[in-house]
Order: sequence, then structure tokens, then C-alpha cells
Amino acid sequence: MKEEIKMIDVILILVALILITVNIVFCMKIYLIPNSNNNSSIVRETTNEISVDKSDEDLIFEKIKSMNERDRMEFYFSEYATYIEDKEYKKAYDLLYTEFKNSYFPTLEKFEEYAKKIYPEFMTFSYNNIDRQGYIYILNIDIIDVSNKQNKKSHRVVIQENDFNDFVLSFQVI
Repeated sequence: MKEEIKMIDVILILVALILITVNIVFCMKIYLIPNSNNNSSIVRETTNEISVDKSDEDLIFEKIKSMNERDRMEFYFSEYATYIEDKEYKKAYDLLYTEFKNSYFPTLEKFEEYAKKIYPEFMTFSYNNIDRQGYIYILNIDIIDVSNKQNKKSHRVVIQENDFNDFVLSFQVI
């Protein structure tokens, strides 16, 4: 009888630990939500207010620093794509490599016109390949229109990473 009680106690303790762990992970996902307007901060939501901690930029930096190269490049490109989808063309334009920007899009208006023509309103990406040449990364991706999955465009994107979360990009102009 005592062995059964001890076994049940051990099982109950294990179940309690698992539930506590799941609860902690769940709470972290609720209270640490990336801000869709600015990927460089994390928003903490409470029932009464939303506040941004300055130290959260450090958390993003550490998260990016812990990523492998491919994940970082996909993260950087997704930041650019999110700006396009949210029609925040100025932020996307600011991510472009200076010489590339000057050659192909000397004004924000030219870039905005191009982005509206090339990128679908709602898009997703298929990352096909990534090559590294020094501190330059070349991503070969497919841009897929979510509303018409048959509408797919191949795209080559070049990302220059100067430091973690310090990058510029250019791409094959279609």
C-alpha cells in the first residue's frame, strides 16, 4: 500500500511539474508578443496598458544573435516584406542598400510604385536556396500570392549583414 502511495505521489509531482512548465511557456507567449509595427521591440500586454521596455531591444538582439545564418537572413527579409504588406514603404525603402536605391529607386515614390506592381497585397515566401559570399547572403525565393497560389514569382535577394540586426538589402529588379 505504501509503495502505491509513493508511486502515485511521484506521478502527481511529475504531472504538476509538467503543468507548471506548460503554463510558464504559455504565459511567455502571451506576454512577449512581437510588435508588428516595429520588429525591434517587444510589447508587454496587460489588462490595462501596453508598455514597451527599452531592454526589449536587447532581447531581440540576443534572439537574432542566437539564430543561424539562414534564419537571420529569412528574419531580415521577412521584416522587409512585412513593411511592404503593411504599406510602410518608407521603412522598407530605408532597408535598401544606398547604391542600389540610388540606381533603381531614386525616390520613395518610385520604390512605392514598383512595390505595388511587383508584390501581391498578401504574400508568402518559399525560401529555396541561400548562398554566402563573405558578409553577403544571396537568397533565392519564390513570392507567392496568398489569394492565388498559382501566381508565383522567383526573386533573388541580396542581404549585407553588417552586424546582428544591422543589415541592408537589394534585389533583382523584375
